[in-house]
Amino acid sequence: MKDRIRKVFSLINEYVDVIFLKNTGFRNPSFLYLTGLTHGVFEGATAVISKDGMVDVFISPLDQGKGTPNMRFHMVTSGKDFKEKIKEFIPKGVKIGVDGRYLSYQDYKM
Repeated sequence: MKDRIRKVFSLINEYVDVIFLKNTGFRNPSFLYLTGLTHGVFEGATAVISKDGMVDVFISPLDQGKGTPNMRFHMVTSGKDFKEKIKEFIPKGVKIGVDGRYLSYQDYKM
């Protein structure tokens, strides 16, 4: 999976520190490809992918995920909880790459 992540970062035209992906009600192929999550729904899950290959996935209590050496799961129970936790992984001043096809206006406002 780290090779996939490195390849994607190398193909991005502009410099970004992390990639922010959301798996909405429509399965986001970028989310599935970069996280490697093929089993489960993970609807509404968000992934923050770092250049070093670390993947942090934020999931609801209804989802289950098994971490790997380069993937960590973070349970979030509300929008407020999500905003507090995500700040650890996307601090101010970090340049974020997104797949805009699967993000709503509300997601951008976050």
